[in-house]
Amino acid sequence: MTMTAIAAELGVNKSTVSRQANDWGIVGPDKKVDIEEYKRRRAGDLDPALQTRGPAAGGQLTLGAQPQDDSEFQRERTRKMAADAARAEMELQARRGELVPRTVVAGVIGPAARQLRERLQEMARDNVTDDAERVRLADLIDDIFEQFARETIDAGGTGSRSPVAAGNDGEGRAPESATAL
Repeated sequence: MTMTAIAAELGVNKSTVSRQANDWGIVGPDKKVDIEEYKRRRAGDLDPALQTRGPAAGGQLTLGAQPQDDSEFQRERTRKMAADAARAEMELQARRGELVPRTVVAGVIGPAARQLRERLQEMARDNVTDDAERVRLADLIDDIFEQFARETIDAGGTGSRSPVAAGNDGEGRAPESATAL
């Protein structure tokens, strides 16, 4: 059979058939290949999970097959490669000791933010004489710190309470569930 006919029958690219047949030395002088010999070598030498095949009966794709839409396949492949690269980079940073655990960051930011909020509240109480203005300023300070807490939660990607909104454990440490930047 011709390499083109074998490729069409097996649902692989003609260049794949040509490369494999030449590597295996089963191309005849007429540039044709014995299909039974080709199938036997292919079954014995190749990992079928890695082979691309066309749609099977019923329109289903076989294991290792590309989706019909090559652009979708390429997008997904690119997305996976980017995710793998990002994960590898984070693992490298972790091995180098360049990453700081969330609990350590929360243990520093939480108490510092609480102390800053308390000092601002004290300044408002000590320097504003109008009671209504003092309450309004205290509410504004709380709102600002609550917004910071929400943004900290969003940046950390968890639903736990922020180091500002969560209290400490009595020893100046933020709780384990605290979110850090």
